Amino acid sequence: MRLFQEAEISWTARGNGSNILGFELDEGAIIDLNRMRELSFDEKNWSVRIGPGVSAFELQRAAFARGYRVHVAEPAALVVASFMCSGILSLFATSYGTSAEGVLDARFVAPDGSAFSMNQKEGPNLFAFAPAPQSTPGICVSADLKLHPMTDDEEGALIPCSTLAEGLELARELAQRRIGFAVGVLGIEYVASFMSPTQELAGEVKSVLADSLGMACLVLVLGDSYAMGSLKQMGHPLIDQRLFRALSLGLPDLASAPWLDLLPQLSQDEPFGYLKAEGFAELAETALAPSPERLAQKVDPELREFHEKLYARPELTDLVWLNMFRITSSRIGREKHFFPILLYLPLEAGLIEELGARFQAIAKPRGIKHEVGFVTPIDAGKRCIFEYDYYVDQCDAGEIARVREAIAEVAAVIDEVGARTGTLRWMRYVLYQGFCRMENLLYTEVPRG
Repeated sequence: MRLFQEAEISWTARGNGSNILGFELDEGAIIDLNRMRELSFDEKNWSVRIGPGVSAFELQRAAFARGYRVHVAEPAALVVASFMCSGILSLFATSYGTSAEGVLDARFVAPDGSAFSMNQKEGPNLFAFAPAPQSTPGICVSADLKLHPMTDDEEGALIPCSTLAEGLELARELAQRRIGFAVGVLGIEYVASFMSPTQELAGEVKSVLADSLGMACLVLVLGDSYAMGSLKQMGHPLIDQRLFRALSLGLPDLASAPWLDLLPQLSQDEPFGYLKAEGFAELAETALAPSPERLAQKVDPELREFHEKLYARPELTDLVWLNMFRITSSRIGREKHFFPILLYLPLEAGLIEELGARFQAIAKPRGIKHEVGFVTPIDAGKRCIFEYDYYVDQCDAGEIARVREAIAEVAAVIDEVGARTGTLRWMRYVLYQGFCRMENLLYTEVPRG
């Protein structure tokens, strides 16, 4: 680093959070951190030290084998880079927080070649947050992250909602009541894509959930048996772990299942009330005949044997495991590359619906596919992470140009609403500030217009 500075050579570090989409390119030197793969546990202090070359899947697998969970992002993402770039964005942020909430300490080499750590009082203050673009503090060479306990009674449930506002209100209530260690409002595109092994099947599932069953979103809750008991006491119709497994392995017959026509008769004037009907799980299992073999029939013939073996593993239909390891997250980009618009903001249905409607109004006349991604409550439901997605064919120059125009308008909307409310934090301003204190990120005053 000192040599580069003395020779006035620009540099970019791969694995240091230089770009949320992984575009670490530069005319100068490229520093590849992939071989810095330290991974050591300090269980007595509930921490793990990692180098910048360790991926989320590698870390989670090692922690899981020891009975712990770590707050990480997509499986292929390098964990240190995720912190540097944006902090960790996941449904587990409901209980684990984001940004510096997951970090005990981290060590850096500054652009001038000097070394410092987060806990060093005379070093740069990485806990601060400024709502403006920042330059890199240097290269993070290692980080000490928190280990979280797990229990042997963890499971998940999905609560369907007729409107996005309904899902947002439920997610906020769950966060306020501390029910569940992970909560998220999931758009139907997300749910259908994550569940389906092929793009064709994802389209069919999305149509069934949204059009046939009238679901605008689903609220995912992960928790122990006490959290699940509280959730059931709240009285919402829900898809429990057993039913989720039946739906997942029975997806090929979901659209054609004759029992779909019977569901309104079982609802008893309550939206999705059929989920409360006695014996409904058994009915679904009979109608769908779920099995790894049946699901594998929807993939290409040469892949069927592999998918049969894959889906014979219980983890592939376990809501907790799937959200810990996030191995199906890449499916969201199968049809087109997706561009996430990520915001931190108050968990207020009116505000989120306003932003979603304006993002939609920008995308629709340009022919850009657009969907609500997810909303995750954080800090007891006072704030949330909101993702709205644009989809673009990276091989279509015209579509790329339209998306660029749209993002420019999106930026103007975010700046306008942010200036009006003083509460929005756009991810573009979090770059290189992912180690900031969570409260500074969420509540630092943004100048109003």
